[in-house]
Amino acid sequence: MQIIPLYKKEDYTYNTPGNFVPTLTAVLNEDESVRPAMIIVPGGAYLTVSPAEGILIAQKFRDLGYNCFVLTATMNVNGMLAPLRKQPFHDLEKAVRFIRKEHERFHIDPEKVVVHGFSGGGHIAATLLCHADEEGKEDGISAKPNAFVFSYPVIDTEKFDAVKKCLFGDEPTEEEMNWVSAVKNIPADAPPCFIWHTNGDIHVPPENSIILERALAEKGIFHELHIFATGHHGQSLATEEWKAGNYPSDDAVAQYAEAIRHEIEHRDGSFRSALFDIEKITDPEEAIALQKASLYPSADAEVNESLKIWPVLCDTFLKNVLK
Repeated sequence: MQIIPLYKKEDYTYNTPGNFVPTLTAVLNEDESVRPAMIIVPGGAYLTVSPAEGILIAQKFRDLGYNCFVLTATMNVNGMLAPLRKQPFHDLEKAVRFIRKEHERFHIDPEKVVVHGFSGGGHIAATLLCHADEEGKEDGISAKPNAFVFSYPVIDTEKFDAVKKCLFGDEPTEEEMNWVSAVKNIPADAPPCFIWHTNGDIHVPPENSIILERALAEKGIFHELHIFATGHHGQSLATEEWKAGNYPSDDAVAQYAEAIRHEIEHRDGSFRSALFDIEKITDPEEAIALQKASLYPSADAEVNESLKIWPVLCDTFLKNVLK
């Protein structure tokens, strides 16, 4: 795996403590065959990045024949920072353009780029679905993918106050709320979309995927929706490996790690956590380890045999639309 900064520090303008910049973690096949690319955008409600929806997913789709990249986008750490506004959207745009520009280096087909968003990452993906290239292309390179995958995505932003606050603060304008609404902005030429959700998801109910599907249908966009009978939120691959937490998290926790290190060095109050009292910790690695532990599935997380088929269904759909 290779972690690739998307910005030079001096070009990254969002004010987050420490030396963090958004990154891509490359999870590639070892041969030099030209393959489709998949950019994976983990969930985390715009507050954090879920490791369960990052490298674990990339390894699965690498084995299915994709060269994969996990985006560690900008988050509003613990909701303490300035509103994100369009920063995560710009991170994802930059990621798509970067791998297209570097397609020979990564052995990918620049006309077969998939963006795959989970939960809150699904909302970042949905903003790209609606607004790619609205501010123009960069060096003539489009940020519009060739297909999307949405895994239990956040779509109905009116019902998620935390998302609205992280993005636009306590009083978002009508213009901001209209911009961030996926169902109001889907273009007639949107790429094909694969969507899946579970009926048992109480945190991001399946209605989110249903309203996305209806909006796509109204525009005549080629798509496929699967709603599984069982399964809670954040199920990732729903396997034993997922539940056990057998996957890396350094990329996912990078922005938190930098904020923790900054706070312990400077003690300026820029980072606080409900998980631990940072004022009583002198070793940043101790606090970072506690932060990592909080990101893995809880003890009551359930393996779900029915859900294990979703990557196969997704791959079959993508092979059909990326011919």
